[in-house]
Amino acid sequence: MLANALFKFEHVDTMPASDPIREAGVLCGDMFTGLVDILRSPSFPNPRINRLMTLVWRLVGNRIVNAAIMPGVEKLHFYIEKTGDKKIGFYACPMKWVQQAIDRPYYTQSGLVWASMCCDFFHDQIYSGRKLMLRAQAWEAEYILTQRQRDDYWLDDYQKSVMRRFPSGIDSARRMGLLYHRRKQYMGAS
Repeated sequence: MLANALFKFEHVDTMPASDPIREAGVLCGDMFTGLVDILRSPSFPNPRINRLMTLVWRLVGNRIVNAAIMPGVEKLHFYIEKTGDKKIGFYACPMKWVQQAIDRPYYTQSGLVWASMCCDFFHDQIYSGRKLMLRAQAWEAEYILTQRQRDDYWLDDYQKSVMRRFPSGIDSARRMGLLYHRRKQYMGAS
């Protein structure tokens, strides 16, 4: 999908095959769903992240939440558009996100763990921007704790600051009172 400044979506299926934006959108969608699939798979050794990403997989796959290319965005972001009573959540991906994912796959995956915002959107827990961001960082720390076991994983300055704030990942967030009980399920995932 392509999101313009007014958040009007144009699905790649409706774009001409020759449109370079369509090609970028298809690549972005494939990369996004591929990375989400890796994190929901039991081969990624963290059941908490597996469950979170299973919910994201189902919400994105059923277009309850969308992934969109958005010009002017530098990093992956989660946005909500409200029209009347209808809310739409979507991930805004930078135009160069696919190349970023190729160049720094672990860093890109850690950004995907901000999928907690997708979960918050689904559970109507979007009202506190600060808690939303802190929960997302706690999930990122959870991802980092899992990946730090790899010899080739290194932390940048931002990730080091996340780990200082949430040294025990999602357990740190629980101790800080940032988590909530997930009451709803979507296709067996919460």
